[in-house]
Amino acid sequence: MKIYHSIVLVILLLVSSMGPLALHDLENSSSLTSGRSVDISVDSVEIVSPSAVIDGVHTLATGTHEVRVRLVNLGTTSATGTLDLNVAVNGGVPSAVDSVAISIGGSSSATYLMEWVQTSGTADVSVSVTAGADSDLSNNEYSITDTLTVEDKSGYLVVSDTLPNDGAIIGRDMWHGDWVFTNTGNIPFNAEGDLILTPSAGGSTIDLTSSITNAPPGSLSANAGNSVVNLSFDGSALSGTYTLSGLFQISFPNGSTTDVTIASRNIVLTDSHATLTPPSNISVNPGSGTGLLFIVQNLGSSTESYTVEYSNVSGWVDPSSLPSTITALASNTGAPINVPVDVPITANRSDVETVTVYVNSTTSGVSISARASVLAGDLFESDLQSNGSLVYIDPGATEQIYYTLVNTGTSPAHFDLTAGLQEEPIGWTVTIEPEQTDLLSPGNTRAVTITVTAPLLSSPLDPETKVSAGNRLHLRVTSTPVEGNSALTASNITDIEVRPSVSVAMNPLVDELFFSAEDLESGDLFELFDVEVILLSNFPSGTTGSAVVNITSAPTTFSSVDGATYGTQEILRWNSTLAPGSISLNLGESRTIVASVLGPTEALPAAGELNFTLTATTSLSGMVGITSPQTTSSFRVIIDTVIDGELEDSPITAGVPGVQNDATMNLVNTGNALSDYTLSSPGLPGWIVNLTPNAVTALAPEVGTWPSGIDSVFQSVVVAATPPTDARADIVHEIEILLFDGEGRFVDNGTASFVLAEVIGASIEPDQMYIEVPSEGTQTASFQVRNLGNSLQTYDISTGNFVGGTDFTVGAPSSVTVEPGANITLTVDVTALSGARADSSYSFELILEHLGIEQDRSAVEVGIEKIHDLRLTHEASFEAIPGETLTMSVTVENRGNLLEIGSFNLTTPAGWVQSSDEINILPGETITGLSVTLTVPALDSEEVPMAGQVYVIPILAVNSTDNLTIGTSNVTVTIKPVFQLVMSSSPSRIASIPGQSRDASYLMKNAGNDAVILDVTCELDPSSVGRWSAPVCPSTLELSQGQERWINLSLTPIDDRHWDKESGTLLFEFIPRGEVGGNASWSTPLIIERVQTDDPIVLRASDGPQYTLNVEWMHVPELSQTGTLSPSSYSLRYVSAERTVNSSLYPESLWSFAISGGPNPLVPGDLHSLGSAAPYALDSFDVLVNMPDSTSIAPGDGWNLTFNLENLDEAGSRPGTTFVIKLRLDSYSDPRIAEVSFSAGSLIEGSTTDLVVNVTNSGTAILPMFSLVTLSCGDSVTITDNFPRAIPALAIQESVEVNWTVTADPLPWYVTQGDLECTVSLIMPDSVYGNNEGNDVVVEMLTVDSWSPGFLISLISGILVIVLSLFLFRRGLDDDERALHGSTYIVMLGLALLARSSVIPEIGLICIVLATLWMLVVSWIGAGEIQAIHDDRRKALIGERSALGNHADEIETTRREIGLILLGAPIFFVLMMTIDPSLKVDLSVLSISSSIGYILVVGIICFVILRYLDRLYGLLHNDLAALDIRTARIRGILQSRTQNRVNPFAAPPPMPEAFNQEMESEHIEGGEEE
Repeated sequence: MKIYHSIVLVILLLVSSMGPLALHDLENSSSLTSGRSVDISVDSVEIVSPSAVIDGVHTLATGTHEVRVRLVNLGTTSATGTLDLNVAVNGGVPSAVDSVAISIGGSSSATYLMEWVQTSGTADVSVSVTAGADSDLSNNEYSITDTLTVEDKSGYLVVSDTLPNDGAIIGRDMWHGDWVFTNTGNIPFNAEGDLILTPSAGGSTIDLTSSITNAPPGSLSANAGNSVVNLSFDGSALSGTYTLSGLFQISFPNGSTTDVTIASRNIVLTDSHATLTPPSNISVNPGSGTGLLFIVQNLGSSTESYTVEYSNVSGWVDPSSLPSTITALASNTGAPINVPVDVPITANRSDVETVTVYVNSTTSGVSISARASVLAGDLFESDLQSNGSLVYIDPGATEQIYYTLVNTGTSPAHFDLTAGLQEEPIGWTVTIEPEQTDLLSPGNTRAVTITVTAPLLSSPLDPETKVSAGNRLHLRVTSTPVEGNSALTASNITDIEVRPSVSVAMNPLVDELFFSAEDLESGDLFELFDVEVILLSNFPSGTTGSAVVNITSAPTTFSSVDGATYGTQEILRWNSTLAPGSISLNLGESRTIVASVLGPTEALPAAGELNFTLTATTSLSGMVGITSPQTTSSFRVIIDTVIDGELEDSPITAGVPGVQNDATMNLVNTGNALSDYTLSSPGLPGWIVNLTPNAVTALAPEVGTWPSGIDSVFQSVVVAATPPTDARADIVHEIEILLFDGEGRFVDNGTASFVLAEVIGASIEPDQMYIEVPSEGTQTASFQVRNLGNSLQTYDISTGNFVGGTDFTVGAPSSVTVEPGANITLTVDVTALSGARADSSYSFELILEHLGIEQDRSAVEVGIEKIHDLRLTHEASFEAIPGETLTMSVTVENRGNLLEIGSFNLTTPAGWVQSSDEINILPGETITGLSVTLTVPALDSEEVPMAGQVYVIPILAVNSTDNLTIGTSNVTVTIKPVFQLVMSSSPSRIASIPGQSRDASYLMKNAGNDAVILDVTCELDPSSVGRWSAPVCPSTLELSQGQERWINLSLTPIDDRHWDKESGTLLFEFIPRGEVGGNASWSTPLIIERVQTDDPIVLRASDGPQYTLNVEWMHVPELSQTGTLSPSSYSLRYVSAERTVNSSLYPESLWSFAISGGPNPLVPGDLHSLGSAAPYALDSFDVLVNMPDSTSIAPGDGWNLTFNLENLDEAGSRPGTTFVIKLRLDSYSDPRIAEVSFSAGSLIEGSTTDLVVNVTNSGTAILPMFSLVTLSCGDSVTITDNFPRAIPALAIQESVEVNWTVTADPLPWYVTQGDLECTVSLIMPDSVYGNNEGNDVVVEMLTVDSWSPGFLISLISGILVIVLSLFLFRRGLDDDERALHGSTYIVMLGLALLARSSVIPEIGLICIVLATLWMLVVSWIGAGEIQAIHDDRRKALIGERSALGNHADEIETTRREIGLILLGAPIFFVLMMTIDPSLKVDLSVLSISSSIGYILVVGIICFVILRYLDRLYGLLHNDLAALDIRTARIRGILQSRTQNRVNPFAAPPPMPEAFNQEMESEHIEGGEEE
């Protein structure tokens, strides 16, 4: 027995020593890590577009609606999926209106904006989200509970204002006020104040200045904030009483408005003005005091004195100590008034004391007041009430003590609660629930629970634990209000007494047992360990007694290794016993017993932690009044994880080739924990195999649901296999499926088996064919027959479904035999017969059959080669005059093989017009009488055909379908001469006073198509002969084509008895000589007037300032009075004046008119008497013209002055003679852009300067007002203030400069000077006489220079640096690699400096080219080190001593190092070309890509050169090595022969190592060595 116990003890010691290690391994084992779940939840859905709750209805503005959705991933694994926005319009079916992809990390959230468009109706809105592996679908949808109405609705709410009240006194200074409102609708609006001040004493009103405030709408997620209309007026110049009145106007987007009228109020503006500023309202705790500080400010202009009065409500103020006067308060100073307030302790929380202070001016009598309130503050206190003052407790036991918390204060409050033992004994725990209350109203209560746990008994008993029998401890409970400035803490005390007690302590010698995976698989699930049992008491030392102790052990709880819920029955599968189970112990005595643990044997236990509880009960003997509570102890068993699985074979599944066939296999987790698996398959050749699922996560083990889960927990795996169409039908096809665990380790395999049905099928490829056959020829085409079945078959081939079969023949094979899955190529011949047409449709079908069952067919379309051939016949030539239309009759013959539909197209000169009949002709058909018309350009067209010109015009017949020319011909048109004379200028009439000569001029133009000589006659009509002088004109006139000539003549009324309005006619006749037919005539009416001013009066600036115009007139009797000689009285009436320019544009250019001796100035309607006039006696009057100053003359200025000459004797019977005096000022204005330049002389990239435009008036008159200059430039500059500039009314030859601020963008790195195109335009408010519009717009090409330290500095420093680089380069040629590479960087700097000099525009590109060439040269020269390595390698090849070991690595390293050094040079060069002191860089795509491209290209070229030289040196030194070896070999042979002649029996010398050049060349490429 002792040996048995010793073995058990050793085993327990070993297990206990391995336990921590096993636990450590268990905690760190990756096999225990389970995947976290995905749980996407819709947290909130909000409408964020314009919307509001209007009359209880959730209303959205029309248009686009935005929805903000917040998603939360409650799981710990990242998730992806789709979020859909669903809308049901007008109560219909919801549909998705927007969708977005989501991606949310574990334990995080994301917000998405979605939208839809709706302009009317209602909408029910919801969202739904889908995500892969979502563990909870119940929270994936969210609906907005209210139905939304889509309608534009307006609304507003007036919140407040700071307008002065009625009777308010305001100081005479600037006043500012606000009108506050909010938008309660769903559409925006503007608000503006329209307020006025009306003086009570009379006078003009004063408008208040108001802002125009936009009030945007809010949304259902956030109400619109307050908006403010700002108001102000300057009252510094106002005094007295004014009435403030008016309204606020609200304007909506649809144009409607709403007025909000304010109540009228009187306000007083005075110098005697004061303000009284009250303090803020304050809250004070009862029993405390405070002071209210009022401030009086004298805002008037003189010193004031005041009396002060007070009033209060509750009597908390003692007025006897308060000041009653304020004396001599200076202007713009203030004085304090402090009012002490004492709040009685008896004041309730709702009590308020309001203090009002009245300040009365002793000067003006104006009284002002202000008030402030003191609120009786909150009283925060509580009371703790217990239901007992003494509580008994056993050692190791827990007792709960209950208190009631009462809010005895005056305000709601939160309370912090604490509890603790005053003695602070060791091992006791005290907790209180709650630690802080919710908001507790006055008088309300909350239950408070204090939990006290005493420590267990120990041996020996520790006095510091205070668990001896009869010990009394004091539990203190406190309550402290959270709110309030002073903490009024309530407390209470409960006594706790320890009862005499006996208990059992059980100490298992192991806390944990561990069963490894090896133990589980071997079935060794049995363990033993010792448990020490001690009988304890809290009696005084020396007390005796005994008890019987009964001890049991049983599993109580199980938690799986991965936190899953399986294994709920696991405690029923384990057993634990104690030996012995009952023992008798004296007080203080201990004994060791043995515990055993036995695991399940029929299947693996679930992986995880199994907790066992040891329970001890005691039976006391001879001890009365002693408690003996049941005691417990525990240990745990750790079950390791076993990962295993089984993939069951599928039953044999019948399938069909070429289609998907599904077989089902079952995957079972035969391990003991959740496991992840992946499945794959090598498949079969030609088969498509998919597994669903191909990955399984967190598959529960069979044992996890013991006893019901065995053979019932599995995952079905569907093997979707699509065999090829030729897969054999006579074998079982087995597809191997491989199973792996989550770590990729092989677990198991299974087989999915298929048996396929026989399939017969074939196809013809292609499905459609097109064969183009030559006319009356044969064409061969290929096609394929493919056996789609899975067996060897013979198929029949036939033809059918002929269309147009009489015009062609077909030859095709009749049958074909094909292996399964194979195809055979065959041919078909098609022959076109003589009647075949290219525009007819021909087709047939190739039909493939098997035993009379059709398998496939191919449609063959046959096309006949097109032959287009139309022959045209018509008259060959025509003659025509300009404007004439020619008509040709054309005969068409179709010699082609298809119907031709088209038209005629004549290749005519510009201006000729053609038309024709449509061509529609069958093959072999002839059509006559087709019409083609051709219209020659008329004489008034731009393309006048000249006489005698001959045009050869091609006639093309064009096919309208293919736009092909299918027939051609020519027609010749000869142009005949035509006479046409145009009168370009002539008088509309010739009006004269009797005896007054009038000159007339006529301008004639030859508008015909040939030069002419005209016979000219001019004469009077018969009724005018003898009454006017005979006209004299040239008898002939010679005009070339298009030439103009003047005819000038003079006419005079010569009769002594002309009458008023007598008329006649001047006649012209023009007859061309030669073959040109036709003639031309012209006539001008003649008329007798009493006064005539038909010719305009041209004035010059030198004619001013006053010009006298003498106007002649005559009393010409009417026809019935020509026989009388009595005089008549006349008067002159001024009717109107019309100016030829816009007067508002020339306000300084002033005119006036007068009649000499009459009205001055003239006003329309003025009447001036001319006195009595005898018949036919010439008379006159003077018109005085007061002209503008010569410096303010408007361009093209002039007037039309209308007068009426009235015969007073004819009043009422004749209207008088109306005439117009036309005054024209010979002046013009020509504004022009004279110069465009930069104020700094030049524009540097990245800098800012002014662009200056000089505008000059080059005319003889001023410019109109409101003229503008605009500027627009290219994208390479930014114009800061780009708005049109106004220019003044420039005087004659005056200039003005306007400017804009421009900032140049950085130039690309490769450019040192950029072009800038700016367009400057003059905009006139009206047309300006004499203005040359060609110089109103100037496109100026300016330049933007790159930054430079200066021309000479850049040039000289660049040259010096380049010289330095050449010096280093020369040293580099002497194998100084550092100097060579350094010269590269220095020359890059020198070239960049040289480019900054901008010595020529192309200097930048030149420097780039030079930098590139330098890089190429240095790359070539810098490969010397590579050459040295190859030379050292050559020595190694021929057996000499070399300095290097691995030549290939050295070559690769050296080549890479040189390449990187060289690559830095173009990077450095680009940086030097790019960066300037402004640190502004051109970030355009072109600049960045070109710089990167330049660096890459130069770098690649350098690397290529290095690699090329590496390879070249390698080949060269290989050849040298081979040559050295051959030389050595020859030398050895010669030496051997010499030795043989001396000693024929001597041994031959050793052969040198053979060198195979070809082999070496294969092993060495680019300098690399194997």
